[in-house]
Amino acid sequence: MLKSFYTIGKVLSQDEKYSEYFEPWANPFPKVKGDEAKVLFAEIKDTVLMDELTDEFFSNQKVNSYLYRKVQGANGTNLVPTLLLQMDSNIEKYADNVRKLIKKVKQSIVNNGHKFISIEQIDTIEKKLIEYHKSMSNDKRYMFSMKIDNKYFGDFEEYKELFREEAYSKYYKDSKSVNKVCSITYKPSSEVWGRVDTLGFTVDAVSFSRNGFNVNDSYKMFPVSPEAVKILEGAKRIIIDSDLSLTRNFYGLKYFILPHFISAKDEIVKEIINSFISKSSTNTLDGESNSIIGNETIINEIIESEELRRNDIYYDIFFFQPNNAQFLIKLHLSDVLPSRFKEIFDTKKRIQERYRLINRILIKAKNAKSSDIIKNYEINFGGFYEKGLPPMYGIKDYFSQKVRTDTVFHPYFYKVLEAVFYGNKLNKETILQAFMETIVIAFKNSKDNPNDFSRHVKTSFTIYQFFNELKLINSITMEEKNIESSEIALNIDDFILQHNDFFENSDLKKGAFYLGILTNILLEKQNSHLQNKPFMNQLNGLNLDVEQMKKIHLKLIDKLSQYNDKLKKSEHELLEKLNPLIGRNLIKKNDLSRTELSYSFSLGMVMQKEFFYHQLNNQKNS
Repeated sequence: MLKSFYTIGKVLSQDEKYSEYFEPWANPFPKVKGDEAKVLFAEIKDTVLMDELTDEFFSNQKVNSYLYRKVQGANGTNLVPTLLLQMDSNIEKYADNVRKLIKKVKQSIVNNGHKFISIEQIDTIEKKLIEYHKSMSNDKRYMFSMKIDNKYFGDFEEYKELFREEAYSKYYKDSKSVNKVCSITYKPSSEVWGRVDTLGFTVDAVSFSRNGFNVNDSYKMFPVSPEAVKILEGAKRIIIDSDLSLTRNFYGLKYFILPHFISAKDEIVKEIINSFISKSSTNTLDGESNSIIGNETIINEIIESEELRRNDIYYDIFFFQPNNAQFLIKLHLSDVLPSRFKEIFDTKKRIQERYRLINRILIKAKNAKSSDIIKNYEINFGGFYEKGLPPMYGIKDYFSQKVRTDTVFHPYFYKVLEAVFYGNKLNKETILQAFMETIVIAFKNSKDNPNDFSRHVKTSFTIYQFFNELKLINSITMEEKNIESSEIALNIDDFILQHNDFFENSDLKKGAFYLGILTNILLEKQNSHLQNKPFMNQLNGLNLDVEQMKKIHLKLIDKLSQYNDKLKKSEHELLEKLNPLIGRNLIKKNDLSRTELSYSFSLGMVMQKEFFYHQLNNQKNS
């Protein structure tokens, strides 16, 4: 990944529009245009503070003149007193903001030994800034700085050098050497630094200091030339810290996708990187609905664009969590082939279409002038949540939990990510357990959220088939077994045949599925006539083994007999067909876990409704 950063950074550092990213000062207003921001100056001439403040509209072209650096932490200070000034229409709050700014200015002067102004003169600036409030506007942003003899801080090489010294000293402090080979460029360098921590790769952590390792010798482990360090840091700012939208958010995590050039000339790399940045920065709702991770559109572009799917370009996907100035690296997927992206998306589209009928959500029109809307389910790691609409759950919903407002990912979530992009095998039992944990919670809360149970079962089953079709669980797809699968079968026998990979020719698993079907018929009858579903208490919270299913079967048949006159003809036929099958299948050799049995039972409960409505629609249309 560092090599990719270097390759990208080296090319972009030669492009004028990216040059500011390779300097240690920063742009405080990257998205501000025209007259939306101002810079206020305290003017010093011949060591004398002028009576009036001056101002000018902020200019992106003068970033290297202002010398702004973002303050890190509550006690941080700028190297020179160039600071953001927070405007507030309330004069008291604004005055408090000014006092905080002036405190930082004083710290900057004292800590860095600046001689161009005295502490007493700074107190005068505080009064002038408070008086300036009457000239300020709520719709503008403000920055404070100083001019010395009509020159900006950036016009003095000593202040620029102060920035460079502070920005890079942590990389070589206590750990540098001369005449070594750089581990990034593989070329000899007159000097190398040993404590580079770009993307969290560092050798100054405690774990590297064990067994007597001396961090002063860290350059021996990872020597990097000064030129390479500066390019790495510039690339990091472009990819992570910039407003170019290359880094995405994912429920508390961040991730980015980058090209990894196997062999390409600089001019080709430049052309491709510029195209990559342009396409990465384009986000649309349509693009999000066709994504696989969260809100990226670039994977679709990689698939569609001939230049981005070249044979000599692989892709890296990097998941991390910001931790102050450091990164907690969660997952690094390296060298993912463009052809793998295509396989994932082709499979995703195929499975979405196959299970469209059971996953689509009908949103009824609010009035006669508007039309009903059908929302089709999209397989996605993150899911889709629109205000006022039912949720469309993603893969992460089965491998994470909410802790207050935070999403905490299970370790297996990263295994799933890895499996999808690399084609690694997944453990079927672990996947079904994750599904069942969420399904059980939804089942227990079905009074409060009546649709969540069925939605989770159908969504998880669709995701399972997505994994299966990518050969992450089984090794043979439906197409390879010559099973017609362009659309889900919505009658029992064809559904079983179509999904014999899931049922694995297991009579016991089919028996659990059939039992779930009849159980839901009873629950619907009870709900219709009692406005309650008392038989739910017999289901042991969907944590079922064979013996419990046998007991459920006996009680179920007895209860259904009480509703004999309320069963439709089709339901009578179904009862006569499935009852003996359940009895025979539940005495078969038990080679299944509780998880598999419970999931099959839950699937039967939910699919019963789908079979019923499909049959009803066929009768209406015949």
